[in-house]
Amino acid sequence: MTHEESLTVTGMVLSTWPSSRAWGDEEMAAYANGLQKYDAATMTHAVAAAQQKLMYRPSVAELREFYDLERAKRRAVAEKPTTKYVKQEKVPLWVRRWVAARYLHARFGREQDMRRFPEQQQWASPDVELMPPTEWLDEAEHVTDERVWRTLTG
Repeated sequence: MTHEESLTVTGMVLSTWPSSRAWGDEEMAAYANGLQKYDAATMTHAVAAAQQKLMYRPSVAELREFYDLERAKRRAVAEKPTTKYVKQEKVPLWVRRWVAARYLHARFGREQDMRRFPEQQQWASPDVELMPPTEWLDEAEHVTDERVWRTLTG
């Protein structure tokens, strides 16, 4: 962070934990210099976290512990996958047929078709009529893998 940002964070620390003795310019500069090598946004969150836990004004070393925790939280959030599903394999033809019949039917000027596909196995009721092997085949050829993923993941 810049020197100005470190002075701002130092001011936050002083206002969060007021004491009977005011700091002089040298003490302010020393504290600010100790913070300067850290990221300003993360350190600001660290000060807020420290405020919830500490009853006294923390040293730079103590504040560093809160900083490390905040940085770890941010890293964990950044490493989370952005989608629910990992698109590793090509979408099978029967799944594209299923998506066309269930969700994209209007796009092809047809009614929704809820017949079961043999590939659904135990996930479909055996009482439901079976989908013929060539039904929705032409439509499925116009459904891309990307469109299937967008349809299924919202």
